[in-house]
Amino acid sequence: MAAVFAIIWMILRTGRALGTRDYCNRMSDKNCTTFDIVYLEGRANYRLLFGEPEWVTRSSRQRATAFYPANKTVAYLRWRANEYGTQSWRCFVVRTVNPDDAATRISGVRPGASIQLSTRGKTYTKRFLRYLDALKKRGYALENVPASYWCHLHLRLHLNLEPHPFSDDQWAAGCTKQVIFS
Repeated sequence: MAAVFAIIWMILRTGRALGTRDYCNRMSDKNCTTFDIVYLEGRANYRLLFGEPEWVTRSSRQRATAFYPANKTVAYLRWRANEYGTQSWRCFVVRTVNPDDAATRISGVRPGASIQLSTRGKTYTKRFLRYLDALKKRGYALENVPASYWCHLHLRLHLNLEPHPFSDDQWAAGCTKQVIFS
């Protein structure tokens, strides 16, 4: 309740709400991983495929920033083009990290994240998106799919092999692991 009054007082006193950096500093674990969200018609599309952010700020109609606490699984798609066509098409499934943990730098992700799956190019990315749709149709919450399956899918995609189907036993094991370690 005190936090709500502090926010209202800040708005009344300064005429603006807390900035995003203030919000992150006030989070209990004092860290955020940010993802740039951009949509420029025919030029760029950087978006989140799954993963619910804690906080989103919009800087314009085409740009936003999503904030995540540590240890969340997020899928991030980056597509960029110019007058000659598609220049890059990348997709990542990442786990957000604490500031002290090792992280891989990814464009549009600050400070970085632990990569569980990455694709590059039209062929691999479209194959990954098909598998993602299949998992969604089966009713799985993609944020809760175990990291081991994302790593398996990454390897099978890059070897041009069919991945093993995701089973209900794997789903139950992943959910149990999350309950035990959270």
